[in-house]
Amino acid sequence: MSTIHNEIEWQFESERPGEAQDYLVALVRAHGLKAGKRRTETHRDTYLDTGDWRFYRAGYALRVRQAAQGNRSHVELTLKSLDGAQGALRHRREITERVELRQGEDLARLVCAAPGPVGERVRAVSGCAPIGALFEIVTRRTTVALHRGNTLMAEVALDQSTISAPAGQMPVALQRIEIEATAEAQDELQTFIDAWLETYPMGVPTQSKFEAGLTAQGLLPVKAADLVAAPLSLTGRSLSRLALGELALAMVRKRVADLLECEPGARLGEDIEALHSMRVATRRLRALLRLFQDALPEHGTIIRSELRWLAGVLGETRDLDVHLEQTRAWASEAGAEERAALDTLAQLLEQDRLVARRAMLTTLDSARYERLKVSLIALCGRSLSELPPQAVKPAEQAMPKLLSRRYRRLHELADVLTDESPPADFHAARIQGKRLRYALEAAAPLYGKPARALIKRLAEMQDVLGRYQDAQVAVTRVNELCAKHSGDLPADTVAALNRIAQRYAQHGEEIRQEFWPAWRALRRAWDKFSTNLSS
Repeated sequence: MSTIHNEIEWQFESERPGEAQDYLVALVRAHGLKAGKRRTETHRDTYLDTGDWRFYRAGYALRVRQAAQGNRSHVELTLKSLDGAQGALRHRREITERVELRQGEDLARLVCAAPGPVGERVRAVSGCAPIGALFEIVTRRTTVALHRGNTLMAEVALDQSTISAPAGQMPVALQRIEIEATAEAQDELQTFIDAWLETYPMGVPTQSKFEAGLTAQGLLPVKAADLVAAPLSLTGRSLSRLALGELALAMVRKRVADLLECEPGARLGEDIEALHSMRVATRRLRALLRLFQDALPEHGTIIRSELRWLAGVLGETRDLDVHLEQTRAWASEAGAEERAALDTLAQLLEQDRLVARRAMLTTLDSARYERLKVSLIALCGRSLSELPPQAVKPAEQAMPKLLSRRYRRLHELADVLTDESPPADFHAARIQGKRLRYALEAAAPLYGKPARALIKRLAEMQDVLGRYQDAQVAVTRVNELCAKHSGDLPADTVAALNRIAQRYAQHGEEIRQEFWPAWRALRRAWDKFSTNLSS
């Protein structure tokens, strides 16, 4: 048995938790809700992660809950999001799976072999990295279920927990009341809770049980920035004395940290923005390695090529994410016939995305990707003395030429675009615009507010060109899917999909008209910014 849902839960601390629980039950009973019999059980929760904290960096805690004793028992595997609380109320995504545990069986091996949604995600996130236990929490829980008629509204739980501590230290005790409600009952339960708190004022925990466990064990999760050399701090530096190589290394370290930070979330696949951010990090890194190529080691060219390979693999899944999102949005507004065709298209895209994700995970588990990460981390560890002679040149002297060159290339491409220009020409301008934007982001410590203002204009133009490119890709993909599945799809579905492709094309034409105002605004912003380069 497995479930995927969004948990809605209030958490409180009280000196008289038993009385508080009794009062809440009596309060809801007086308003027509039915309280079930009290149930008490003891469960043991073991939290796990990889050595580099991949689940934590993906935004989740991995838990194995054991509630029975004996030679064989069923345990519950859970991935729970680490979303922040809003006062006492927490909204968290929870993915659970029930599996059988044999006595003496290794929990990490059990989790990795689980066949359901938790096991699938664990294998995706951990890859080849081993999983180990962090700590245990033993809880004696007394719960009361609240119903309206035959409909479950909430469960009120009194938890008395003991968190394991390092050898020689006392375990940590927690005593909490947790109220988990269904989405339909949240507002009504909030009314009862507000009335309840007037009689039994209670504290709000500052940490979840998982966070309390980390504190008890003295564990500090690793961030991606900790995996690379300490970034050069530009704060308080005399920027007139900043060497080009120092600026280059500082920016490369930041982007390598971005890439590594996003990897676990991209592997998990619960938030499509994690994959997008990882792909953008590869682009920014490639742009930096090209921008600062004279101030960085020669093997930066090889790393750039490997990043292009990685970006291509990530891009296949990302493009499908974008297309699926657009397809679902259109389906929600379409008529019955087109909605059916769009639902069919979404199913085909889901199949393609599954294949693309498998290929992506294979890539992220590969020795080639591991070598790329090692090379990037090694580059981050370089010192100025290990860089080419060009690296010692003052950044203030070198950057104007580098930035002007990138703007000139963009101008050559963008200023000649017309309504008759093919989509490929707009895409080429988009790529060059990205290179200028990433260069300006690297130069922002030197130029401050003027650089940020120009970046904003670039982002606006990039948004237009990005949406135009997405429309072009969508047309191509719909046409390819129609051709690929023409023998499997009903004629009316193919006809509806062809109409949808035409709509994508028309949508692209409408977006393209937004380009020229955005380009003119960017040119004016550049003219204003360029005075900072010559001064």
